[in-house]
Amino acid sequence: SSTTGSNVTATPTVTTTYLLEVTDAHGCRATDSMKVIANPLLTVVPGNSPIICSGQSTTLGVTVTGGSGVYTYSWSPGTGLNSSTAANPVANPTVTTTYCVTVTDIAGCSASTCITVTVNPTPVANAGSPQAMTDCPGSYVIIGGSPTASGGSSSYSYLWSPTTALQTPTSANPIVILPHSTTPYT
Repeated sequence: SSTTGSNVTATPTVTTTYLLEVTDAHGCRATDSMKVIANPLLTVVPGNSPIICSGQSTTLGVTVTGGSGVYTYSWSPGTGLNSSTAANPVANPTVTTTYCVTVTDIAGCSASTCITVTVNPTPVANAGSPQAMTDCPGSYVIIGGSPTASGGSSSYSYLWSPTTALQTPTSANPIVILPHSTTPYT
């Protein structure tokens, strides 16, 4: 912009003191100065985009630098958040959701970013129906549902407990060999 005239526009990137010199028609001069404070650029960097299982929660976070003074936060959508104005709200979405935050500093400058929370469905465990076993040597039953697991992600691992009388407690459908007492399996 022009450096002469009655209205000068200044857009410094660092704090700058501007000097004003006024000369009238008779050559008389007066001076004055004013400081334009350039606030550091406000930046907002998203934290990790978490992956959770359905029913779990996670804390959202951003790193804020620059700007001036105290920051205010505005998260949207507010669905699934414990607070839409907290710096680090707790998110408990039921489906994968992208949360965006606008951070505003005391000077009114703002910056935004987004974080996606991926929600994986929770698997369903099926231990099967109660099984009766004859009290004969070598008797066995195969336990577990059909299927033993469904939903969630299809690569499952299993762990039955207690492991008493189980041939393979990490199998979907382990074999129970004649126990000496009635034992419930979970």
